Amino acid sequence: MSGNTAWTELRQTRRKRELLRGCIEALPLEYREALVMRELQELSYKEIAEVASVPIGTIMSRLSRARKRLEDCLTRRAGGRK
Repeated sequence: MSGNTAWTELRQTRRKRELLRGCIEALPLEYREALVMRELQELSYKEIAEVASVPIGTIMSRLSRARKRLEDCLTRRAGGRK
């Protein structure tokens, strides 16, 4: 792999990370918290529900909505590409 190719890949990786971070930060707090606890901290639905003091069904709904909004945001910000 040439140095130029490696540099291009690094820039693309940084851009993807920035897009993801921006879209996560744009989520409503309740969605963002649930998503971070599940996907980054790897808590179970039950653990998240206990931390948030809400029913597990509420966590399931928040995660579903957070993932949908995240997907929509990433698609929009990436110019229609996924």
